[in-house]
Amino acid sequence: MSGAGRNLKTALWAAMLAATLLSGCSVAPRQELWIDDRGGVIQDASHERLIAACQQKLLDPLQLKVRLYVLDSDALTAYAWPDGSIYLTRGLIDSISDRELLAAVAHEIGHLLDDKQLGVVWSLRGPDLAAFDIESRADLIGCRLLRSQGIEPTVMISLLKKIQGWKGLPDRNRKQIEQRIAVISAIPLNNAPPTTH
Repeated sequence: MSGAGRNLKTALWAAMLAATLLSGCSVAPRQELWIDDRGGVIQDASHERLIAACQQKLLDPLQLKVRLYVLDSDALTAYAWPDGSIYLTRGLIDSISDRELLAAVAHEIGHLLDDKQLGVVWSLRGPDLAAFDIESRADLIGCRLLRSQGIEPTVMISLLKKIQGWKGLPDRNRKQIEQRIAVISAIPLNNAPPTTH
C-alpha cells in the first residue's frame, strides 16, 4: 500500500474512532455476555465516587467520551472496548491508589487512541499471546496522557508493579510486565516538554 493509501486508511480509522468515542454507542449483545462472564457491572457509592473523580481528572479535560464501568471481579485488570467503554475490575480499584487508577484508565485510553488496535478488546494485565508492543504502546500513550494533565507518568510503573505482584497473574504476563516497566523507565517521560521561542 502506498504512503497516501496508508495515510487515508489511518485517517478513516481515526474518524471511526472519534465517531465511536463521541457517539455514546450502546452495549452489543456479545459485550453483554462478556460482561456477565466477568461478574457483571456493579454500582456502589464508593466505586462510583472513584469513577467520577477519574472522569473529572482525566477524561473531562481531554474531552473524551469514554465510559467507565466497574466489573464485579477480584482480578487486577481493566479492559478497553472499541465502543469507548472501559471496564475496571473491583479487585483492581480496591488494590491501587487513586493516581494508579488514573494510570489504569490512561493505559486503556492508550488502546483506544492507538489506531493499530481498533476493533480489538485489550486487557491491562497484558495479552495471552505475543502482543507486547501493543501493551507498551498503550503504556506510553497513557504516560503522555497523564503528563498532559500534570500527573507524573511514573505512576504507570507503580500500577504495573502492583499488577505484576498479583498472585492470579500468569508467569508469561509477569515477565511481559517486567519488560514494559523497563520500556517506560528507559523513555524520558518525566522531562518537561521542550520550550519554543
